[in-house]
Amino acid sequence: MSSEASANHESNGVDFGDEHKLRQLSLELAEDYSKYFAIDTSNEITSFEEAVEEKLTHLEEFCGVIDMIREQNSVCLEQKLPIVYAKCTELEDLFRSIDRLEEMVKIVKATVDAMECEVIKAEELFANNKIKKFLSSFWNNKRRSSDSRKPKYVEPKLFSTKDFFCDEQSAPVKSDDESEKT
Repeated sequence: MSSEASANHESNGVDFGDEHKLRQLSLELAEDYSKYFAIDTSNEITSFEEAVEEKLTHLEEFCGVIDMIREQNSVCLEQKLPIVYAKCTELEDLFRSIDRLEEMVKIVKATVDAMECEVIKAEELFANNKIKKFLSSFWNNKRRSSDSRKPKYVEPKLFSTKDFFCDEQSAPVKSDDESEKT
């Protein structure tokens, strides 16, 4: 068999009789294959380290922004919140004044409505009296003197602006009933 193996190997053009050559060839082959498997990772490692450093820098910047936000929140809570609260209390006074003004407008409206009713009644009465006078002048002169009495005008109760505009800011608005009693 060894003669057949050596014949087969010799037909390939390689002389395997010499072990030293065989070892030399196997070492060269191993070196060639090792060159294929040798990978230079220094570039990849460098780029990976740079990416990690960049991400760490971004993380530090983000932490800085978060710290600034926390600091501004504390400034807002400690300094700005009392100012906002004071403004809210000022607005409450303004709201009370607006409520008082609305009450005054309601009372003025009620008074104006009452005055309009009185004016309508007076116009009707005056128009009726004028017609009666005109017609009675044709029928009877004596009757005219007895019907010539004038109806009395009774002035309705009016509101007083003193009830609404006084020196005190917190004075309550007086209604019609309260103003009539004073």
